[in-house]
Amino acid sequence: GFFSGYANGIYVKTRYVIPMCLIGVGELFYSFLYYLCFFLLRGRTGLGFYFFHLMLPRVVYTVFVGLFLLPLLLWIDTGVKSLQQLIHKEES
Repeated sequence: GFFSGYANGIYVKTRYVIPMCLIGVGELFYSFLYYLCFFLLRGRTGLGFYFFHLMLPRVVYTVFVGLFLLPLLLWIDTGVKSLQQLIHKEES
């Protein structure tokens, strides 16, 4: 969360490489923690199987969905910001 917020100020809104990388790394980190808590603690040590059959497809799917949602969310954000500026101009 911290790194995503920090990167928000340094990347160009029209390029999606940094946000997609952060989405992928975040999902990979979450999946690994999920593996540690729910599989490794129960004695299931098949990390290779878990990585290739569960973690990697989940990361790919999340980044793929992010490719479609990120432009939509940026468009909504731009509309909300311009609406807020319009409201503040009318109040002044």
